[in-house]
Amino acid sequence: MRFPPLFVLRPMVAVVLGSVLSLFCAAQSPAEKPALILQKWSGALNVPDPVAVGVDPQGRVYVAATTRRKVADLDIREHRMWIARDVGLTSVADKTAFFREELAPGKLRAPRGGLKDHNGDGSIDWKDLTSFSERIYQLRDTDGDGTADKMTVFAEGFDTEATGIAAGVMYHDGWVYATIAPDLWRFKDTDDDGIADIREVVAHGFGVHLAYAGHDMHGLSVGPDGRIYWSIGDKGSNVTSKEGKNFYYPNEGAIFRVEPDGANFEVYARGVRNPQEPAFDDFGDLIVVDNDADMKGERERFAYIVEGSDTGWRCNYQYMAEASPWMREGLWKPLFPGQAAYLLPAISNYSDGPAGFRYDPGTALGAAQRGMFFLNEFPSGKLRGFRAERDGATFKMVDASIVHEGVMGIGLAWHPDGSLFLADWIGGYPLDGLGAIWRVDAPAGAADPVRLETHRLLRAGFAATTDDALVPLLGHRDQRVRQGAQLELAKRGRGELLLAVARDASAPRLARVHAVWGVGQLLRRKAATLAAVVLLLSDADGEIRTQAVKILGDVASAKSEAKRLIPLLTDPEPRVRLQSAIALGKLGEPSAVEALFAFAAKESDVPVLRHAAVMGLVGCATTEQLVAKRSDPSVNVRLVSVVALRRLAAPQLAEFLEDADGRVVEEAARAIHDDLGVPAALPALAAMVAKRSPSEILTRRAINANLRLGTLGGAALLTAFALDEGASLEMRREALETLKVWLAPAPLDRVDGYARTFKPQPIAAGLEPKLGALLALKDPTLKTLGIEIMIAHALKAAPELIAAIVGETSATGDLRAQALRLMAGGAEGNPAAQSALALALAADSPAPLHRAALALLLPGQPERLVRETKVVFERRSLAEQQHALALLAKGAHPTTDAALSVWADALLAGTVADGLKLDVLEAAQARSAANAALAAKVKTYLATPEAAKQGALLFGGDSMAGRDLVQNHLNANCLACHGLEAKLGSEVGPNLSAIGAERDAAYLLESMLTPGASIAQGYGLVSVTLKDGSTVGGTLARETPSTVAVRQFDGATKTIPRSEIASQTPAISIMPPMLGILQPREIRDVVAYLASLKPKPRGNSAAKAAGGE
Repeated sequence: MRFPPLFVLRPMVAVVLGSVLSLFCAAQSPAEKPALILQKWSGALNVPDPVAVGVDPQGRVYVAATTRRKVADLDIREHRMWIARDVGLTSVADKTAFFREELAPGKLRAPRGGLKDHNGDGSIDWKDLTSFSERIYQLRDTDGDGTADKMTVFAEGFDTEATGIAAGVMYHDGWVYATIAPDLWRFKDTDDDGIADIREVVAHGFGVHLAYAGHDMHGLSVGPDGRIYWSIGDKGSNVTSKEGKNFYYPNEGAIFRVEPDGANFEVYARGVRNPQEPAFDDFGDLIVVDNDADMKGERERFAYIVEGSDTGWRCNYQYMAEASPWMREGLWKPLFPGQAAYLLPAISNYSDGPAGFRYDPGTALGAAQRGMFFLNEFPSGKLRGFRAERDGATFKMVDASIVHEGVMGIGLAWHPDGSLFLADWIGGYPLDGLGAIWRVDAPAGAADPVRLETHRLLRAGFAATTDDALVPLLGHRDQRVRQGAQLELAKRGRGELLLAVARDASAPRLARVHAVWGVGQLLRRKAATLAAVVLLLSDADGEIRTQAVKILGDVASAKSEAKRLIPLLTDPEPRVRLQSAIALGKLGEPSAVEALFAFAAKESDVPVLRHAAVMGLVGCATTEQLVAKRSDPSVNVRLVSVVALRRLAAPQLAEFLEDADGRVVEEAARAIHDDLGVPAALPALAAMVAKRSPSEILTRRAINANLRLGTLGGAALLTAFALDEGASLEMRREALETLKVWLAPAPLDRVDGYARTFKPQPIAAGLEPKLGALLALKDPTLKTLGIEIMIAHALKAAPELIAAIVGETSATGDLRAQALRLMAGGAEGNPAAQSALALALAADSPAPLHRAALALLLPGQPERLVRETKVVFERRSLAEQQHALALLAKGAHPTTDAALSVWADALLAGTVADGLKLDVLEAAQARSAANAALAAKVKTYLATPEAAKQGALLFGGDSMAGRDLVQNHLNANCLACHGLEAKLGSEVGPNLSAIGAERDAAYLLESMLTPGASIAQGYGLVSVTLKDGSTVGGTLARETPSTVAVRQFDGATKTIPRSEIASQTPAISIMPPMLGILQPREIRDVVAYLASLKPKPRGNSAAKAAGGE
């Protein structure tokens, strides 16, 4: 066997990874550890920016590769001004029209993010989005030496303005399927030249939002039922099937399934965020690890995906951060008391950037990997493994471990020979045109006779195999062989053979299961009868009963036998009960209703069984039957009834708002309010403000319901609530905030971020009688909001009353500043206003009030502004001096320009304080277009060495603003890689929780501007070539004058004397330069924040411990 070349080309450097790397060992004693190895199967071939990989039975490899990510498939983080409109898009047609409008020729004057004049026509417009095509590559090892030597472009031409990225690829039954939003495609190469000559759209309507880059369609697999399954992230979908049925889920990710020819499209499950490659276990259970939203304290989720389930995520939550229901209400967490009942929660929180995901088919790799799921984490380069163990009707994770670190793997696929293929997106997220395909294998397992037999069977296919030979293969150790035999027997219509195996209690269990699935395929094609399947409902094996129920639920003709499922709601096996409730709902059996309510009463403490009860009742019960349960003594029954009514969008949900149990009331409030909601029930929800409920979940939605209704009566309710000192202070603030924005609400909902249209009535007439009470509020924040409401609604108040607030020294500076702004409109001839302004400009005025007073001098009094800023620069704080410079830039007057010119001279002379350099520069730049002299001085400064070093960014930052940027800036996305402040953040990059004590500001700035200049120890990829010609690759652990230590890809650290080293590559960082992603002022703020991160003194903790606290 010829090993592949040793070098993987990267920008400016070749990193020696080696042809074969030790990958990991099973958790056994050292003497028993059967090592896995990693081999670069693509050899000398470069596979540009691969996202997903698939392998056909002949070993031909298909790679989905992207050229469009962020440059043509735009990322909303680079176009934040579009967020509200993007959330409001509901179809691919909407998205196309949006691009044609917002990116019309001549409208965008300069590049933004990855959006540039890609086609070179002199205009940045929507046509530039059509300059890049996604591609499917085919790779072959033509000489059988174990390394690819031929690569062809199998398919391309995916380049409309609405096209996403190629993120999923799979071979099945002569076709190559690919997920490239807005379409699921399939291709056929009829002449075996490596180029598809037939191409078809299987389904259309995916990817209705820009959203986050990479939240596209992925994860193609053939399900146990012979249908094609795949996932999409939260770019959403709005699909009309070939049969004419519409599936409308624009704001959430989903799992889909369809017959291989595109018939009978279905949404299998919904509410996911971005699970990239869902995987089925041996019994057809679908497992995912879903990506987190990069929010403070949140984690990725290990989840069991059940048909019809909603796991709770909506793309509109992304832009609300901690204010979203996702975070406020703990929707991302595993089950806890009081959690929302409409969603199927995660089993556990797990992983960091989950990407490729595969389940052991039964003969792959070695014995130590049996029953294991494998998960790639991107971009950390970690490969994790775990097993999913049954836990009643659901699962729990066991045997979790990190099995490898080093290769930046994304997609995974099984080769028919039992090895695992891995797509390597060399260099991280940025497109660099580089990539590779690796083979992971266990040498000890490669000689397994069953594994060798599996390879032979898969390579030969099943079309020429006799029926008698196919039947035993239903019980083969390998899932792929079992499925191949099942699909072939079903294709031939061998129902009697399949039924015989299914009924044979002595047959292997998995053979019987696959036989049941094969019969299910025939039932869907109306090529089998129900009678024989019904007999399986009383089988002694609970798993056979489970699978029989599932296939009956899949065919409408089984409605005639649906009553036979009712007794199974009390089956001793929880999996049987689960599937029976779901199947009854799909078949719509009216006589099952009371049994389903009994099931709900007993089982609903288990989320997956509660979901099954909901599915059953949605299909079987009438709205009247569900509403009648509002007085049922069982809280579980009432709760399930509410969730079922939510799915039916029933206005009668309003009747559950009076329930005695707070959880039922909260669930009804969510159902009426969230997503599309139930508009007819909004008035009842709005009226709940008067109930003064202690539940913020209810009250927040009730307040917002009044805003959505927009009536004068609703405003009166909110005003009364806000003035009630017995109500929650936080909710009183929320009511006042709502009144403040009443006339011009943000287009994204205050509670759930959904895009809405508001038509509010004017409410000034109702507010004016309450003005005195609003201004008399004791809490400073509430009083400030009262003043803001006066401004927003142009309410009239005596100037003396407002002036008194300005002069109230016991009030906060922010409150006094807001009162001053309120007076500004009538300041010219108003003695009280002039007196208040003079008071605000006094030397001892608090900073917020003084800043407000300075701002009010513009545009009418620029000369006075210049005089007052001189005092600021002499006596007041750095932040106030920065604010004063910004005001001078806004002056747009010869007097203010003259003041700026003096500051610009000082900047050139080097006499400006460090913390003001950036502010002087930005102020002068702001006036450069109108003032040639200032422009010349700016140009001179920018040519200096200090400007080249960005020294103005070192000092003067606002650490709190920097903290907000680190935690919440969508495009910088710092928490996706770095750990900060206790449990905040990720493990992909260096932990920064104490970086301020470890590094100075200059180092922090350099790390943000040029991340590769100084890479944190243990995070830079290097390759060391020794004088004997051998190489050592991995991450640079440490360096000394005499040695270099490299942490290799098997986790072991090798220390190499420098005397033995011939050459060493520079370390490579995957972090992009941040200037451009962040503005200079934002960089300065982040530097200030990072510099503030230092370990907390331990003395106080020790003292407390000693004192018994």
